Amino acid sequence: MTNLTRYAGGLALLAFGLSATPPAYGDEKSDPEGEAGPPPIKTVSLGRFFVRDLRATEDAKVRLSFTLHAKIDPEHTRVAMKYVESHKHRLSNEVLTAIRTCEQNEFQEPGLKRFRRRIHARLRRAMPELPIEHLLVGEYEYLFE
Repeated sequence: MTNLTRYAGGLALLAFGLSATPPAYGDEKSDPEGEAGPPPIKTVSLGRFFVRDLRATEDAKVRLSFTLHAKIDPEHTRVAMKYVESHKHRLSNEVLTAIRTCEQNEFQEPGLKRFRRRIHARLRRAMPELPIEHLLVGEYEYLFE
């Protein structure tokens, strides 16, 4: 047997072996029965916020930074993005006002539930046109001095 014949035979076995392997994890269809999966979560970035708050009554300084995202129904995403872009300063003022009304222990909660609820309530009252379902906080940093 020549080297060329061995080489061709090896390639044939390799090709057969590769074609017989099962599909990779990501190659399988995620919905084999044709059922529709859950709709994708659409979020709109409301901005990155940096706050330095001097609380004279508590003799403390609070430094806070985070990004805020709003979960919005997918059919309203485009309208919400335009609204956020055109009302950026008002939105920022409402978020900062909500932060300044928070108590210190609200910044330390594991899920920031009261913190998010306070911001959501403030935005819902000030901007009812913005269809926010839920707020998501990311890149959260808190420093209390």
